[in-house]
Amino acid sequence: MDQIARFYVGTYSRPLIFGTGEVFEGKGKGIHPYLFDMEKGTLMEEGAPTETANPSFVSLSADKKLLYAVNELTTFEGKKGGALNTYRRAENGELTLLSQKATGGEDPCHVVTDRERKMVLVSNYSGGSLAVWPLDKDGAPVGEAQVIQHTGKGRNPVRQEGPHVHSITFTRDEKYAVAADLGLDELVLYPVDKEEGRLKEEEKTIFRTGKEKGPRLTLFNQTGDRCYVACELSCEVLVLSYENGNFTLLQTLSTLKNGWSPENTAADIHLSKDEKFLYVSSRGEDTIAVYQVQEDDLLSLVEIVPAGVKTPRNFAIDPSGKWLLAGGQNSDTVAVHRIDTETGKLTLTQTFEVPTPVCLCS
Repeated sequence: MDQIARFYVGTYSRPLIFGTGEVFEGKGKGIHPYLFDMEKGTLMEEGAPTETANPSFVSLSADKKLLYAVNELTTFEGKKGGALNTYRRAENGELTLLSQKATGGEDPCHVVTDRERKMVLVSNYSGGSLAVWPLDKDGAPVGEAQVIQHTGKGRNPVRQEGPHVHSITFTRDEKYAVAADLGLDELVLYPVDKEEGRLKEEEKTIFRTGKEKGPRLTLFNQTGDRCYVACELSCEVLVLSYENGNFTLLQTLSTLKNGWSPENTAADIHLSKDEKFLYVSSRGEDTIAVYQVQEDDLLSLVEIVPAGVKTPRNFAIDPSGKWLLAGGQNSDTVAVHRIDTETGKLTLTQTFEVPTPVCLCS
């Protein structure tokens, strides 16, 4: 079984109305388990899904014993907002629900835990807020959430009419949490209090990415001195230096092959296992950009290739580092690409039917 990896795929299971006005019909049933053969590059569904409403982002704890999933909803238990689910993960991959908590904001879309499993942080996209809990010894959230509300708006009247927190990420030393606010064109850094399981809102600092960038996701390298930012609205990747709560912009590169247009939006971002290459997906053009990470940690473009799916909202690199799996939200497929570990280049090998895949984790 060493050549087999287990993937959990979050899907849309209910109709959604996006900020653009688009109505989307989800075809999934919740969190779908799949087995991936890392020798053959094949994907096979493993049993019945764990049914839950719109688990649009799923994340495993560092020890792989827990899975956290958001319910991307505007209303939960009669109140505005979505929910956070915490599952215990058995050795055979089965999920058992430990808790379900209201996030205090609409359309949660991202969740992350620290390495020591002391706290969990959720981003509420439409609500423009963060929800933070300390965790008990079992890894479940304790008590009421600390809800931190962002305020303001950006330049784009459709996408930036208010704050939209799209993700929150810990710095490598976990002294800070970095919230990417697409609506405000800001990265907001909050000092972390792990003992209390809270963020120090009054001590926050702000890095402004530039107008109409729409920062979506941040990604730190292993040494923690570089941060890569996928900017949804401008379809760019930013390279930032990082030290002790401070960012400096070093480089800006396009993620597109054929030039920017309003229909294109950057989506997901990942480093290769050896951190020699960076990958960013873009929707509309439906491509994946491949960059080489140079000795100074700046990027050089290797290639921009078709993602093999429609709307590659999320993708993942398998544990072997030899395969990239791209989820096609609007094609109901997952495309498997072989990674050339010497050049970083991608070769599409197969596609597999998966209902409304919007997040993959292993």
